[in-house]
Amino acid sequence: MAILVRVADHVWGLDEIIACYKNEASVMEQIEHFMNWMTDMDWGWWPVVRLRPQKERDIDNKVLLQISPIYGTPAGLLLFFLFSGHPRTIFTLIILPLAVLVGWGLFFITYKSTFAYFWNRRASRLRSAPAVSDSNPSH
Repeated sequence: MAILVRVADHVWGLDEIIACYKNEASVMEQIEHFMNWMTDMDWGWWPVVRLRPQKERDIDNKVLLQISPIYGTPAGLLLFFLFSGHPRTIFTLIILPLAVLVGWGLFFITYKSTFAYFWNRRASRLRSAPAVSDSNPSH
């Protein structure tokens, strides 16, 4: 008995559906590998390398809250200078801190939904992997 799915004017067989799923999983694994390759580099964490968790630990909200002011401030300043078309007045004293806070929030959300997401996938896998013992019982 063949399983067939009709989408638009194409009939998909079970083999085609499985192949598409495997291809999507492969693409996701490649993205994860690339993102984790980037977050494993010390230069990407400068000046807060000490805040980077071990690979088997999640990048949680506490870590993100600690690094957001460092990386989000330049983003907020960039937003301010790009979108503040008004003359620099007392209004600047109100808008500038708000733009910086928005930068922190944007950094937090963007990092959590990209780099932290893939880091945490790997951390979960590493935590669930059986421990490898250095001792060999056969010797």
